[in-house]
Amino acid sequence: MRGDVRFSGAVGRAVAITGLLALLVAACSTGEETNDATITVAAGSDNTLIADVSIATGAATDLLLDVTSEQTKPRTIVSPFDAGDHQLSVVGLRADTTYTFQARRSDDGTPIGDPIEHTTGALPAGAPSVEIIDAIEGDESAADGITFFGLVETGRNGGGNTTDGPAFWGIDGDGEIVWYLNPTNPASGNPVIRGIGDGELLVTLADSLDRVTLAGGTIDSFDLSGVRGWHHDVVTMPDGGVLLLGRETQDVDGQELRGDTVIRLDATGNTVFEWSSFDHLDTSRFPGELSRSEARSGGTDWTHANAVFFDEPRNQILISLRNQNWIVAIDADSGEVVWVAGDDNDVSPDFDADFLELASGQWTSGQHAAFRTPEGDLVVYDNRNETGGPDDNSRGVIYHIDDAAGTATQVTEVIAPKFTESFGDIDLLPGGNLLITAGGPGSDNSAYLIEADADGDTIWTAAVDGRIYRSERVSWASIDSAAAGALMAGFAVAVDDTPDRTPDEAAAADRGNADRNGNAANNRQPAIAPPSAEDLVDPVDLTGVTLTSTAGVCTDHVGQFTSTANDASNGNVLNGALIVTTDGQFCTLESNAIPNHDVSVNTNFANETGEVANRYVIPVQPELTADPTDLGPNTHAIMLNGVVWEAFPAACFNQGDGQLGSEAIGCGPDLVDHPWRYNVGSELNVFRLDDYSAHSQGDGLYHYHGTPQALYTMECAGIEDSPVIGFARDGFPIFGPCFTDADGTVRAAQSSFQLKTGVREDVEDYLTPYRVGGVASDEYNGQFINDFEFVDGSGDLDRCNGMEVDDQYGYYITGEFPYVLSCFSGTPSDDFGRLN
Repeated sequence: MRGDVRFSGAVGRAVAITGLLALLVAACSTGEETNDATITVAAGSDNTLIADVSIATGAATDLLLDVTSEQTKPRTIVSPFDAGDHQLSVVGLRADTTYTFQARRSDDGTPIGDPIEHTTGALPAGAPSVEIIDAIEGDESAADGITFFGLVETGRNGGGNTTDGPAFWGIDGDGEIVWYLNPTNPASGNPVIRGIGDGELLVTLADSLDRVTLAGGTIDSFDLSGVRGWHHDVVTMPDGGVLLLGRETQDVDGQELRGDTVIRLDATGNTVFEWSSFDHLDTSRFPGELSRSEARSGGTDWTHANAVFFDEPRNQILISLRNQNWIVAIDADSGEVVWVAGDDNDVSPDFDADFLELASGQWTSGQHAAFRTPEGDLVVYDNRNETGGPDDNSRGVIYHIDDAAGTATQVTEVIAPKFTESFGDIDLLPGGNLLITAGGPGSDNSAYLIEADADGDTIWTAAVDGRIYRSERVSWASIDSAAAGALMAGFAVAVDDTPDRTPDEAAAADRGNADRNGNAANNRQPAIAPPSAEDLVDPVDLTGVTLTSTAGVCTDHVGQFTSTANDASNGNVLNGALIVTTDGQFCTLESNAIPNHDVSVNTNFANETGEVANRYVIPVQPELTADPTDLGPNTHAIMLNGVVWEAFPAACFNQGDGQLGSEAIGCGPDLVDHPWRYNVGSELNVFRLDDYSAHSQGDGLYHYHGTPQALYTMECAGIEDSPVIGFARDGFPIFGPCFTDADGTVRAAQSSFQLKTGVREDVEDYLTPYRVGGVASDEYNGQFINDFEFVDGSGDLDRCNGMEVDDQYGYYITGEFPYVLSCFSGTPSDDFGRLN
């Protein structure tokens, strides 16, 4: 094996921003010049579904670009860079469609220049026919975005994939082709495409793993031409290297067997780990016809691995051995087999590996695309070649693995519309849905892309004329958050102008945007330009500051503030900025969401913390209402270090696809009234929160849950009243825990929520939590929000966790539920957290 296998650096993306502008102007097909701007729109040079847009304003201007047509939903591109020249490659357009492009200023929406019309070209030769054959009319539960897939040439006989036309395609939710990629080199025989965040994709070619932009530019390439027999699958590793499958053949008792190797290369291409199926598996086991079949390259196709996955939390490697009907977990350091998921029939007495005990369901056969979630679920596309075959359609299946007990429990099953003899894929989507690919030959010749919910009910099915090895969904929200990062390389992306994500939706994206390698997609990018510390005039540095002001009116906190925070998980230095202004009637807080203290302290978030710009508008003089307002699924408060507070985690009992009693996600905004939502502050629950009761969403937004332990002194002995540390959505102040009571004693405010006693009572239409999984008891113990009840007069605070002291109403921090507030005593603002 060569020692110089590596990502070779930038390929095909050498045009700088200024150079790209010149090229676009020279090649423009349409142009319009006004007193404000020069706008040009040109067809992409290599792709008819891309429009290259150049906007020259002549002055530093942040822009929005609206993209509309009669056939599609309106789209908006955000160009947040403070520059006079903007270049955007708009992807995701339909063929033979006329679009209108209109630039606007991002601050006030004023149009810049006149609208420009541009008509896309026809699809290239080789485009597959796509038809939506099963979609629930009016159902909005399908995850949005582009579904990408690679076509497999039907006549392929080893080597590269030489399909007639582009190998990689993408369709929108209506089944319309909106993207294709025709790489310079042929795609691999089994083409894989994966979204990795930041507007980038990984694609497998005949002799390399390439990282490409959505606009088609190759960023870099990991050369695999020197790897012995690599096939089927390759994934990236945290050190910048790759993990892949290789082939080897050995003579065993006079029989030529083709087995598999697992090879890990570091970032420079050196082999740092190699595992052989011949050294660790049972060479005498032939469980069915698949294991006795002849390999294309000769010999008996004994194992036929088709998927590899690095389970980083457990430092294990998973491989799917199709012809053994096994999924094998391997210790990533020693190479020893940790467990086998599959039947132990026909195993030699000398083979002493541990087999998982199947507590419920059925094991897979001929399976593909196995991977594992951080929560411990094993997700697999089960072809069912040897457990029913043509009379038993293939399926997507999820097992929950209990590593300590050595058990596997089938928790989800989605039946595909056909038996798939070969190929197949399964992915988890934001919100808990599944994307399943029944892509190969079998009971019919079409490939099917199926989206189903966690209960196994089909939401959306697209039939594709062709064979698909694997598919991948990239959400518009993910593409949107990466648009500015793409601009820095001369690329940007048009996206659906969807509403702001609620905390539950964003938390769902935390999980759904993780790629199959177990790496959370880094979709971190502000949708408007955040306040910059360098642009502030005479700012106040809040780093490590404990606030002192008890003024309960937001106008008393007007100013410009900066801070510095260290990310304890990776050593990054983050710079915070907050601007508080007022017009006398309202206060506006603009923040980039970086706190004045370190983040990820004593924990590692699934998502990297980054700047995310938001604006929060509250009334200067809030008024108490006769009846409180429920919190709802939105942002609930903004602290005076620019960080928001959210009351609800997106985890409820019996919601989502996690093991019952250990759900981590899936309780979305439509379930805000779910009675059995987990209490984020309970020590019985395990949430990834740092020492400040906070973590980061998929877009990088750092936010508090539970008690936000910052900006105030926790203990009340020997101090004065706690300061104002933030404002709720209704405009009322949030104080720390300490106040002076009627006796003149400074003490902590006491909540009037009390823990219920006895066994949890049933709530109609909901499964009552009982001792299962991570649920510690079937009695009220504080593990769920509904374990508490408001007992008027039992504490100092009202139902919303507030009270009036010296004619000033405010909410008070408590060290127990509800922590900050449980409802709004005033009218919540409608302009609280919007991005523009």
